Amino acid sequence: MKTETVTIKAPDNRIAEFIIVGTAPYVQHNGGILRPVDIVEDAANPTSPLHTHFTWDDGEAAQRYRLIQAGQLIVRVRVTYTTREDRPVRVAAYQTTGSDSKGATIYERTEDVLSNDQKRAALLEAAIRELRAFELRYRDLVELGVVFEALAKLKVA
Repeated sequence: MKTETVTIKAPDNRIAEFIIVGTAPYVQHNGGILRPVDIVEDAANPTSPLHTHFTWDDGEAAQRYRLIQAGQLIVRVRVTYTTREDRPVRVAAYQTTGSDSKGATIYERTEDVLSNDQKRAALLEAAIRELRAFELRYRDLVELGVVFEALAKLKVA
C-alpha cells in the first residue's frame, strides 16, 4: 500500500513531523520499527519537540503510572451474570463513565450502567465511537469489509 498523504492527530504539527521525519534514523536503524523507548530517549532532550509532552518529575510520573495500572486492573475484572434464560454471560464488572472534576476516570458497575437509560445510551455511543475508530484503523483490510458494512447499517437513536 502506497501512502500519498499523511494526516496525523497530534498535539501540534511539530510532533507529527518529528514522529514521521525525525524518527527516520531510529526506524532505519531498528529494521523498520519505531519503539516507544526511542521516542522517550529523544524526548529527554529539552530541545526535542516532544519534551514537553512527558512528565519528567519521576515522583509525579510514578503516581500517574500507578493510576494507569489501577485503571487497567479495574477494566480487567470480569463477572458472570445469569440471563433470564439461565445462560451465564461473562462481562466486564466496570465501565468507564466519565471523569470527575479533577480529571480522574470514573468507573461504574456494568449492571448499574446498563440499568440506567442515560448511562446505557452513553455507553452505546462510546462503543460506536470505538467501532468507528477501529474501522478507520483497519479499513484497508478487505477481510473486515462485512464487519464495516454491518457497522454502517447500525441505527442508533
